[in-house]
Amino acid sequence: MAKGDDKKKKGEEPEAPAEETSESKVSLLSKLKGKAPAVSLPKPEPLRGPRDYWQVPVLLAGAVMILLGARLWVAEAPGPDFQGALSSVDEAIAARQYDRAIEILNDPLAAFILSDAATLSDRGRYDVLSGDALYYAQKAREISLPENNERIVAYYREAREQYLTPLTPRQTANLADTLLAMGQTEEALQEVRELGPEHADVRFGVYRAVVDQSLNQAEPLVDDKQLTQLLNEMREDPGASPEVRVWVVTQQTRMRMRGGYIEEAIERLLPEIQSLPTRQSAEAGRLFVLLAQAYFELGLTEAAKEHVSRAAGLLPTSDPAFAQGEVLQARILQVEGQPEEARDRFASVATRFPQTAAGVTAWLGLGEIEAELAHYRVSLDAYLQVIASAERGDPLGELGRDGIEASLLKQYTRLSLEGVHDTALRYAELILRLYGDNPSAAAVFRVAEAHRARSEQLLEHVPQTADGLPDFTRIDPITMEEARSHSYKAAQLYRQHARMVALADAEASAASLWLAADGYDRAGEDIEARKAFAEYVQTRPDDVRAIEARYRLARVNQARGEYAAAVELFEKVQELEPTSVWAYRSYVPLSQCLLLSGADHAAERAEAKLLDVLEGGLFEPDAIEFKAALVELGLLYRRTERYPEAIERLSAAMTRFPELQHDPQLLFALADANRGSGTQIADALRGTLPRSEQVRLSKLREERLIEALGEYDQVAQALDAGEKRRTDLEKLIRRNAMFYRGDCAYDLGRHLKGRDAERSRTYFTEAIRFYDAAAQKYSDDASSLVAMVQIVNCHAALGNWREAKTAQVRARSRLNELPPEAFENAELPMSRAHWEEWLESTIQLEKMASAQP
Repeated sequence: MAKGDDKKKKGEEPEAPAEETSESKVSLLSKLKGKAPAVSLPKPEPLRGPRDYWQVPVLLAGAVMILLGARLWVAEAPGPDFQGALSSVDEAIAARQYDRAIEILNDPLAAFILSDAATLSDRGRYDVLSGDALYYAQKAREISLPENNERIVAYYREAREQYLTPLTPRQTANLADTLLAMGQTEEALQEVRELGPEHADVRFGVYRAVVDQSLNQAEPLVDDKQLTQLLNEMREDPGASPEVRVWVVTQQTRMRMRGGYIEEAIERLLPEIQSLPTRQSAEAGRLFVLLAQAYFELGLTEAAKEHVSRAAGLLPTSDPAFAQGEVLQARILQVEGQPEEARDRFASVATRFPQTAAGVTAWLGLGEIEAELAHYRVSLDAYLQVIASAERGDPLGELGRDGIEASLLKQYTRLSLEGVHDTALRYAELILRLYGDNPSAAAVFRVAEAHRARSEQLLEHVPQTADGLPDFTRIDPITMEEARSHSYKAAQLYRQHARMVALADAEASAASLWLAADGYDRAGEDIEARKAFAEYVQTRPDDVRAIEARYRLARVNQARGEYAAAVELFEKVQELEPTSVWAYRSYVPLSQCLLLSGADHAAERAEAKLLDVLEGGLFEPDAIEFKAALVELGLLYRRTERYPEAIERLSAAMTRFPELQHDPQLLFALADANRGSGTQIADALRGTLPRSEQVRLSKLREERLIEALGEYDQVAQALDAGEKRRTDLEKLIRRNAMFYRGDCAYDLGRHLKGRDAERSRTYFTEAIRFYDAAAQKYSDDASSLVAMVQIVNCHAALGNWREAKTAQVRARSRLNELPPEAFENAELPMSRAHWEEWLESTIQLEKMASAQP
């Protein structure tokens, strides 16, 4: 009911609203008060089993009584019984039935608390109880939601400031605790500072929360100066007990040791211990642990052992200081070369004190010990426990995230130096995980380095191309993909690092951008590589690496088939720094791109560039660039059907560089050049030539075809050797080599038919064998038709008409099986000559069939 309702103005009793759903109750309260309790609280957890069932009758009975009293408050009273309803809320909170309390506050109280019937005292008490109910409900569920925290603060402050309802010390502590959760530390401290000396325990509870989080958590609430002031304030407080003063001394010592003031910490601790009423108390034991830690930091292990042993006899085994002493003893064992004993003690603390600073430190110690013993899987599992604690927000003590990172960095650095890059990488990745969504630039760079090192290790023995990059055709696919994956991850992280340090360190940013571009290139990520190299050229045009970046950018464009763009960049490299290694390296790829670009006089320009390399003295004859140019010139001549020159250059390359004699692709190119030369000579022999020239060319054609036949054999043998997985190009070369081997034998049979009948028949017979092997191996491939057709032609040439007829049936059956689009494939090894010869054989067979009675 709104405050300006007409009935209310006439002094009439406000009517109770109709029954509402829980959602409408919340919205009603929101309308009246601008806030509603527990609107974001999750549903209570279900009972866990029989051990919880005993509570049900008690809870139900209590809830029924409370709700019954609240429902009757309007009907039985001359006016709303606010005090009775608010007392019901108080009782529910006392019984820890926080949801019940919130329900009563929502309905029926929310509908009437702002009515004229409610006094300021009623409204103040309503706000105080709303703050209590929501605060304790959150604590019971171990949650801290921002919207609920804002409401708690608003309720308490409104009660105190608007309705002049004083808060109890406990409620003041609740308010301060909520302010801490909201990040309003100074306001929280101010709330409890105003409490009198008799409530020092409440004030110290908030102070201790601030100190603990500032010393133990990754995100301190106050800086060291404020922390020192707060500890001094606690120590000088008239209400401070001896236990509080010992606690303050402990925290002050921790701060000194964290700052590296170990000697000063010892000098302050010794008088403090002496001033205690007794050295045989738990308080003394806690200070002895700190003293032992200080001596250990100074390398005085005997003194550390003496004091930590003394502390162990004074402290209860459940005391956190006892756990810290156990961790220290494990550390001492570790430095004394007793890893097995240290491991057992660390394991004991980690198990007995989970989610404590000592427990986290123990897990870290386990990780270090297991790494020393080369038990890396166990070590990494231990470090994962440490990371999980940091992610949960468990106290980390003096260790902090910096200490965890330092420990992980130690393992990473050692393993990297030992060349165990795969395991080193796993430690580096944990450093990145440690910082979640906000890693440091150093951590990002370190993981990038680890990925890059692992990729280089995988490719360590892989031959390189002329560009100094791995030749991925010489590596098995599984290793290749793993190496590329690491290169890509490294590139992503280098790019992230470049952006993170762009403003603080331009040189480091540029170095990382370069490494990112290089990583993308090595990973085969052409688009990202092009972006990164282009960015480098644009942002660092005068850098020493800018010329290499242009060259690499051109190579990326070449790989993507963007030849015109690549030509432009290669020529720019030669123009800007004509005597640089990158200009020299650009000659061969420039010639390749020119030829493939389709530009005017492309072949002539490409040839000129390659001849510059071979004849211009740019490189020594044994240089890798000279080798690449020699091979490329041979391939250029083959593409432009200048077969004799192709044979000359390719043969020279194999002679000068013997390792090329086992390169299947190069052998195939040489075989193709010999076969193509044989075809050109056959065309020449059809013309009118002097007798001597005819003899010479005839002999030369035979030599070329025999050479080609042998080279196709070598291709097949090279590609069949070993268990290496073949690329698609290698598979195509292997297939065509089998067919062209048959073609060479067939052409030799025809060539010798009128000159040497016996050898002619031998070659035709060989051709049938080659074609039959090809037809069987590639029976599911459209190319099998070529072999079947040529078998028909071979039998026809031999006069084996019965065999030819049988082969013809098979060939025509295969032809009818193939769809029309099969003959549109440019890779099908069936030429016009094959079709024409088959047609001739078919006609001859049909004539013979029609001549038979």
